[in-house]
Amino acid sequence: MGKYKGSPIELTPLAQLLGVDKLGKFNVEMRQYVVEITKLNPEALSFYKFVHGGAIAALFDDTAGMCIYFCHGINSAITESHTVKFISAMSIKSPLVITCWVDTDGKKKDDKIIVKGKAETTNGKVIATMQAVWMLKKETL
Repeated sequence: MGKYKGSPIELTPLAQLLGVDKLGKFNVEMRQYVVEITKLNPEALSFYKFVHGGAIAALFDDTAGMCIYFCHGINSAITESHTVKFISAMSIKSPLVITCWVDTDGKKKDDKIIVKGKAETTNGKVIATMQAVWMLKKETL
């Protein structure tokens, strides 16, 4: 296991910087981790005053890590690759819901875990989708 033991009990510094104000919830039946964000911080803005794509990608990455923890009890996996497809721009004032789930029926393959996700407004408009490959950390440089 990684540096942190047990269930995550606080937000990551990155999530706090972007405006996440509470831990998400894990839906055991659906095997999904869901984070509801009422308002992102100004640090999440792009030059054009929409939510920055990098902020959405970072929120996906943070949520995917929590999903892996709750699905597999692993807190030492790291991102190998991460692809985000943006569908629509979003105002920083709009509430946002990030949902992530482990693909391949929740099974690990060759020390790799595939996570998928979607970012949507609270009225269900999807603004981005994500797919990531995570690997089990073997050593730290």
